[in-house]
Amino acid sequence: MYTPTGMPGGRPPHWWFDDESSLFGLFSFNWTLLLLGKNAPNGKHLIDSALRRGVDLEVVHITETRIKQLYGAPLILIRPDQIIGWRGSEPFDPEAVWNLLLGT
Repeated sequence: MYTPTGMPGGRPPHWWFDDESSLFGLFSFNWTLLLLGKNAPNGKHLIDSALRRGVDLEVVHITETRIKQLYGAPLILIRPDQIIGWRGSEPFDPEAVWNLLLGT
């Protein structure tokens, strides 16, 4: 049996919100950046780097703290195939993150 975790390379853990909407329903058909927690970093450096590269990136801020605990980091990049590509927190090198994910 597969148990999803917040580790890159795996399927994202699922979450149902109180209004019965799904976390997966917030994922873009392209890249999705999850900002998790009330005090999540704004992801500006990742977003700016994505814009410079022409990467279609949807940004979703979720304040539910249990989701941050589930994923293990405040910043999560979901790939277009709905697999976790990267997770982390600031500071980090956004260019290195995108180079790794895009193979550039």
